[in-house]
Amino acid sequence: MKKLHIFGVEGVLSRAQTMLVMMIVLLVIALSSVIVIAYINLNTSSAFQAGYRIANLGNIQRGVIRLHMETNRVLRDRSTDFKPIELERSKLDTQIKVAEAETSTDAHISEALKNMSQLLQQFDFQIRQLGANPIEVNFRSSAHQIDGILDLLEKQMQKLYGDEETRFYENIGDAIKQQRTSQTLTIGIGGLLLIFGVFFAMSIGRSVSSEFERAYNLLKVEVGERRRAEEGLQRQNVYLAALHETSLALMNRLEINDLLETIVARAAQLLDTEHGYVYLIDPVKQVMERKVGVGLFSRSMDFRMQRGQGLVGKVWESEAPLVVNDYPKWPHRVPVPGIRENVIRAVVGVPLKSERGVAGVIGVAYTIDSERTFGENEVELLRGFAQLASIAVDNANLFTQAEQRTQQIEALYQGDQELYRHLELNDVLQTLVNVAVDILKVDKSVLLVWNEAKTHLVPRAARGFEQQTLARMVFKAGEGLVGQAAQQAAPVTVKDTVGDKRVDWNITYPEHIRSFMHVPIIVEGHVFGIFNVNYQEPHAFSDEDVRLVTAIAQRAASAIENARLYQQAQQAATLEERQRLARELHDAVTQTLFSASIIADVLTRLWKINPEEAQRRTQELRELTRGAMAEMRTLLLELRPVALMEASISDLIQQLAEATTGRARVPVHVSAHVECDLPLDVKIAFYRIAQEALNNTSKHANASQVEVQLRCHPQSAELRIHDDGVGFDMNRVLPDNLGLSIMRERAEDIGAQLTIYSKPQLGTDVVVTWQPRPITDTPAV
Repeated sequence: MKKLHIFGVEGVLSRAQTMLVMMIVLLVIALSSVIVIAYINLNTSSAFQAGYRIANLGNIQRGVIRLHMETNRVLRDRSTDFKPIELERSKLDTQIKVAEAETSTDAHISEALKNMSQLLQQFDFQIRQLGANPIEVNFRSSAHQIDGILDLLEKQMQKLYGDEETRFYENIGDAIKQQRTSQTLTIGIGGLLLIFGVFFAMSIGRSVSSEFERAYNLLKVEVGERRRAEEGLQRQNVYLAALHETSLALMNRLEINDLLETIVARAAQLLDTEHGYVYLIDPVKQVMERKVGVGLFSRSMDFRMQRGQGLVGKVWESEAPLVVNDYPKWPHRVPVPGIRENVIRAVVGVPLKSERGVAGVIGVAYTIDSERTFGENEVELLRGFAQLASIAVDNANLFTQAEQRTQQIEALYQGDQELYRHLELNDVLQTLVNVAVDILKVDKSVLLVWNEAKTHLVPRAARGFEQQTLARMVFKAGEGLVGQAAQQAAPVTVKDTVGDKRVDWNITYPEHIRSFMHVPIIVEGHVFGIFNVNYQEPHAFSDEDVRLVTAIAQRAASAIENARLYQQAQQAATLEERQRLARELHDAVTQTLFSASIIADVLTRLWKINPEEAQRRTQELRELTRGAMAEMRTLLLELRPVALMEASISDLIQQLAEATTGRARVPVHVSAHVECDLPLDVKIAFYRIAQEALNNTSKHANASQVEVQLRCHPQSAELRIHDDGVGFDMNRVLPDNLGLSIMRERAEDIGAQLTIYSKPQLGTDVVVTWQPRPITDTPAV
């Protein structure tokens, strides 16, 4: 018999009873352990199920990323092939359906998937709209909306995945603790249950370990794929952001250096460095010049590299990318001011290519404290940014060329205005050099022309030169570059006077001239002179520059020819006017005065013989003298147009009447009822019509008297000239009769009506009626 204490009860039990009690205790412990372990396994199984849900969500997340990348590629390339997007979209729908089936009991995930489906419907709508009309404007307007939908979709999916991942790891932690508890219990009762407990514990441990290993491997693969997808998407987003910024900058015409700095900074960021640069070719000096730098390369800007010199020069020479991963030992490295020696570990350069070849070089570098090097992937990424930089440079060049073309057209227009405004030769020549300085924006200009002996070219007009320098500018044909331009009748350019043996340093050095152009001016097939433009800085003359200066020179040649013709026309007009005045004096005044002198000679003797006839002759002498004076006043009016403008219409017609009376011995009576205040053009037209009508009367009418009536009213004026001469048949007048045509043209010029009445032996009436033209409002367009 044994004395036992069971549950605080002391008693004496038999061996069978003791065994029975122990068996019952073991069964209770085993049953409790089984219940606890079953509960723990259920929780562990739930945790594992959460892992499967995460795997499904990871598949959806990767599908969203692939859809985003494929969509960005289509939008970037402006592709009309939307099948890749439709394929990724179909895969994503399949993954969502699988996830919805396995997470139907989880309200949070179901709601998130529902929201995601709504966003995808919006995405589908935008894609359908774009696919229906895939033009450039729709691509631009849809890109932002589509990218926003996918960004929001990624953010929601990333948050959902992160939340589920956090909850999964929390559940796994709890499951591990519970498993440890269950294993402790299992081991505790294992001693009691012996082999059953051991095998049971081992099976549990083996089961849990395999499940954990499976879950761990699944998560490891999932995390790796997600990281690779995120890195690819990150790089794609950085490149697309740079592309977007470049496109906006090109549209907004931002300064080229700012745009290149943005591009190289993005490239450096994508390649995990802070150091990058962009070199561009200087077309004048034919060197690579650093225009943009970030990090270490932000110092020593405008640093230059020759072709084949350093990494930049090698890239320029080979027109291909170059990678140097051990730069301190590279034999072709070049010391750069502002950068310590051996501070750079690895460097890569990629050419910027345009239609004319290499336009520059873009590159990035790793410092010595970095363990990274450049490979094919990095070079390929930098190629993309090099393409963006090339587009930016080409666009800047095109914009500059467009501006230059506009400026050239404006220069030609202003040059025409200035050159053709003058008719004096000296004014035209001085205007030409003024146009060069003021409009073409050169620093100095001179025009050399042949001297009177046609042996030397000498300055005729200049701007910006010292007098002592101009005194040295004397050239024979073929002498120096000026004489060469004159001899060959072709432009001559010098990009930089330094080192050019053809240059006359006695002229360029004191005037600080670094580049210049000589252009011949051809007038009537011969070289009239040499037009010269100068810059005080080196200047690469392009074909457009030569064409512009040549065009100005050609316009100057036309203006010079016009000035010559104007001078000849002035001389001819002066001679013709002198001849006309001589004829007028001979035909009118001279003959009248001759008649008056004859009468004066016989008047004294006639007075003694026949006083009455002498008195009549005295009256005739008076009329002849008055007529001669009127003719002289008329001729003086022709010589002084200002006097013609200042005199009243009544006085002018009175002078014409007196001149006609003295010349034709025909009495002309003038009747002016009121003083007329006519516009100047009307007054001149009335005067000229009256002059022509009275001339016709004195020459052809054989009239005994003429009446001239001038009537003026507030809103009209009328001039009537009547003679009692032989008249003429209106039906037999030729259309090209000069006198009548002139009168009609003068009347039409002022909007007046000219009427002529005449019949044989019944005289002639000439009537001019004028009324002011009505003022009409111009209808709005």
